[in-house]
Amino acid sequence: MRLSLNSCLRLAVIEGDYPWHYHPHSDELFLVIEGSLSIELADGRELRLEPFETVTIPANTVHRTGAKTRTVNLCFEQMAAETVFVDPPPRSI
Repeated sequence: MRLSLNSCLRLAVIEGDYPWHYHPHSDELFLVIEGSLSIELADGRELRLEPFETVTIPANTVHRTGAKTRTVNLCFEQMAAETVFVDPPPRSI
């Protein structure tokens, strides 16, 4: 992930699922502080981050985050990054 002067750090406290979306011009780096964060990708993969684990989701990657219980994470991304919400991807049988 390339950080620049137009990057920002956000603190998020989540519980539940965030809608499917992507960021056309910004990578996102997630760092879990407390709890467990799941990141579902449109290709069917699911990543699970525990405290002090990180992952970078590249720009244009359809994903959604979720947490079954209260989870605190830091997110590094472009300031005012555009977010495009999309329909859930079709599930394979």
